[in-house]
Amino acid sequence: MLIAIVTALTAIGLAQNRQQESRSNEIEKHIALRDALRRGGIRAAAELNGGYIGTLDPNPDWLRFDIEMLTKNSHAMIIGVPLRNKGKLSIDGSTVNTVYEVVVYEVIKGNVEQGSVITVALPGGKISFADGITAEIRTPGFRKMKNGKTYALFLNESNDDGVFNLTAGPQGLLELLSQSGEVLSHAKDGSLSKSRLETKVWMSFLKKPAIKPGSILNPLNATVSPR
Repeated sequence: MLIAIVTALTAIGLAQNRQQESRSNEIEKHIALRDALRRGGIRAAAELNGGYIGTLDPNPDWLRFDIEMLTKNSHAMIIGVPLRNKGKLSIDGSTVNTVYEVVVYEVIKGNVEQGSVITVALPGGKISFADGITAEIRTPGFRKMKNGKTYALFLNESNDDGVFNLTAGPQGLLELLSQSGEVLSHAKDGSLSKSRLETKVWMSFLKKPAIKPGSILNPLNATVSPR
């Protein structure tokens, strides 16, 4: 009986030791990954781990903009259609963005030419390095743009020359639905689709027809990627 008790206690002790070792290993891996990110960004973390997957919530919970605030705080406001996109490492190497080429259908505000193609970076995306290692930043709850759809974009210039970012994150992105004529906010709670409908800017969005596939209004329609 005593032998059985001792054996059981020994087994419990060994199991606890293994659990502690496993927790210690996980902590060490976490610290090493954190240090790699601080030292060399996502590239270093991917090299250390044989790949990297992180998550990001681009919705600023502390910042709520209505249309008037978005307008005031944006360098440019356009209606446009994304043609193609690809993942790109940020300048400081700390994150991955999806970079879109967007044809400008109409300029509401800012020094942007109608009919030109601008570059817009949205948070999150996936890239592959030259050695085949991949890195991905996932943004659960944030619907990115789809090529060929029509959007109203509130934009600010980024630190990357010639690249625009959304004003106030996803709050600065709205899809214009061609069938119903509705405006769909990409903000987490969709609050912008219900705010300040009486503003002139908002009403102008409601009146804009979405650019349909094959429309001559899209000068680069033939090169729109299906992604």
